[in-house]
Amino acid sequence: YELDVSLLTARNHPLAKRRTVSVADLGKYPLLNSRQTLADPAVHAQIERAGLFDVGPRRVEARNAGILRELVEQGVGIALVIGKPGRQSAGLHERVMSREFGRSRIHLVRRRGVHHHPAVLALAEDVRRAMTE
Repeated sequence: YELDVSLLTARNHPLAKRRTVSVADLGKYPLLNSRQTLADPAVHAQIERAGLFDVGPRRVEARNAGILRELVEQGVGIALVIGKPGRQSAGLHERVMSREFGRSRIHLVRRRGVHHHPAVLALAEDVRRAMTE
């Protein structure tokens, strides 16, 4: 599966009003992501190269996407998340940044001949269904 990298900003944030946003544009605003938030090494490396983790003031860092969404909606800063876009809320603006960061690839690996727990099979089916909707 491939997932998009999305930029989250408050709906009234200057980046939400722009027609296009580049990685360089993000460097003007504090990023709320902790260094452990994004599991994709390629995306993480690009953020490091752009110096986005070093933009201040960084008063808070979060790892959980739900908490990042709440903080962004409150206007504390901006965040990058990996997932399926479209979870809009009244105070949140979401912009796909996959052109700048690439898409994040998720692999489901299972060993042939091994009996998997029903919960593992259910999760795999839920992910497969969510990615095709």
